[in-house]
Amino acid sequence: MVDSRTAPFLGKGVAFPLRLSPTGGLLMSEGLLETPSIAVQYLPDGYTLDKAVYATSNHISESIAHILQVVPGERDTLPEFGSRTYDIIFDPNNIFTQQEFEAWAFLSTEKWEKRARIPENGGVVWKDSPDSIDAGESRSVIKLDVIKGNRKDNLVAPFVTEREVRNTHYPTGTLDDQGHDWVSRYRRSRVYFTDTGEEYIRPRTSMPILPASTDDYYQTVHGDTWLLIAHKVYSDLRLWWVIAETYYQDLVNQGAGIAESMDTLSDPEPGTILRIPSRTRVLMEMVA
Repeated sequence: MVDSRTAPFLGKGVAFPLRLSPTGGLLMSEGLLETPSIAVQYLPDGYTLDKAVYATSNHISESIAHILQVVPGERDTLPEFGSRTYDIIFDPNNIFTQQEFEAWAFLSTEKWEKRARIPENGGVVWKDSPDSIDAGESRSVIKLDVIKGNRKDNLVAPFVTEREVRNTHYPTGTLDDQGHDWVSRYRRSRVYFTDTGEEYIRPRTSMPILPASTDDYYQTVHGDTWLLIAHKVYSDLRLWWVIAETYYQDLVNQGAGIAESMDTLSDPEPGTILRIPSRTRVLMEMVA
């Protein structure tokens, strides 16, 4: 029997928060057309979903709850994913803080979840009481309007491919004839296409990127990864290897051992000073 409350473009997947089904295994949920809601409660040391959310089975509301609980920077491959609602945890419990929460919830949902939207008027309903305010707690219910037809920017499979999803927020550069980004796929190599004899010259990373007057410098902070640093300084995740290899080349020049200088699997420690070749210079090296 077909469930009239759902549609393929609303998607389905592992439930959030992660929990077990009554029959064992991970609980799955699917998006429903009926209007879902999200109960959020702020506590003195943070905020969390209300326990009532665990009983819901609407994948769309769970997806938005996931967005609201991720701090930007936690996801290496999507550094901007999440919501800045955590920025107001220690702010005074008043109407201005509530308005800021509403703004961040609305903006993050609009950017990262295309299957539903928070209404601008009445989308967030606050359930405060004198006792909760005195305790430094705040409770709210977020109401959602679910789309009734599929949208072009909806990223639910199988309507889009994995590559289209990956490139939505961070587009690739020049693609080869198979649709792969040649900058990241073919670095360190030359590729010949036997059918046409066409040759792609890949980045000349075998040669050190020597210091130059156009170089900039970046001091790492807690939580930095190679991908996140590349996003910060180049706005391009694919160029993480430029920063990593430049750093380890500099270590070798300073007398570091070969094993230490080739450890690109470890992220830099906080406080590390990294030399950042200019983006223009890097791109010139790639096509030279």
